[in-house]
Amino acid sequence: MVREAYGERAAVVVPFTSNVHSIITQIRTAKELAAGNMVRRACLAAGEKACTAVCQLPERDNTDKACADQNLLAALEANYVNPRRTLMVGVTGDNVGFLDALDPGTMTENSVGVREVKGYNAFFARAGEEHAGRYIDALGRRLADCADVNFAFRDQDGKHVIGFMHGTRTNLFGKDRYKFEANGRKVSYTEHALSEALEHYDADPSTVRIRLSAAIEAHHFTKKFPDEKVMEGHLPGWFDEGKLVNQHNPYWQPGQPFSASDTWLPDYRGMVVGNIREAMTRLAIPEHHLDMEGAIDPAASDGVHSSHVLRDQLGDTRDLYLTVARAY
Repeated sequence: MVREAYGERAAVVVPFTSNVHSIITQIRTAKELAAGNMVRRACLAAGEKACTAVCQLPERDNTDKACADQNLLAALEANYVNPRRTLMVGVTGDNVGFLDALDPGTMTENSVGVREVKGYNAFFARAGEEHAGRYIDALGRRLADCADVNFAFRDQDGKHVIGFMHGTRTNLFGKDRYKFEANGRKVSYTEHALSEALEHYDADPSTVRIRLSAAIEAHHFTKKFPDEKVMEGHLPGWFDEGKLVNQHNPYWQPGQPFSASDTWLPDYRGMVVGNIREAMTRLAIPEHHLDMEGAIDPAASDGVHSSHVLRDQLGDTRDLYLTVARAY
């Protein structure tokens, strides 16, 4: 059940298991600023335009461009998430991370005391797990239009594990172009991440619950390409997978004349969902353990959520996405 909370909480909250919630903050409501921007570079790149438009504290001396950190702290507290029990993960690489294997020396602490680590498009932790002097029960990331997938399952000892995956164009491929591996075969990044997690925790696949909380729709992710070679390099295997359609010439086939003026519709959400369902089948995760009800398209939110459609107006902003264990 989707529960939208405006005002102070300014977030979409979805309990997708009895004790794990998916949370997405709203940068603003239709009438006023809400949780605000969560990434510093928007302020650094766009200066006062972004800070004034998407910072909760526009009257603050913001010479350090730390308004995004202040927004992060306020959003965590408003959604009853302890900042000291939160790990923010920079989704800057295709590594699969595990809290109990994380080198403390790779972490930093931002200006409001929240710990951060970068380089992972998938990350997992036992709920309430102690690491480097802190107990972690919330995993956060800063996203806009990309796919956000939440996980919850139990390890070999019955302890709760939470995790997430960031589905982005650079780790989404058609089946014939998969570049990741699991059990000796080429697989999607989704299956790769889940396989690593199930092995790491010696988990029973039947306990896995998956929540797709967000992914952009095709009509908001349009592309143009100068030629067929560039198209295939940009979206490897998408056409063969049936997830890339020429809007002007839907019957186009490889090798036919190519028009650089044509608009292409990459089915981003469809690719993500296809990868999830395939991984579930191969890993023996029950089909009904996937929840997609109310998954948002940030680009269709009329500015409530961060999206590329608002870059000219607000800069390259991001929302806070969380996977939170509420009880364990």
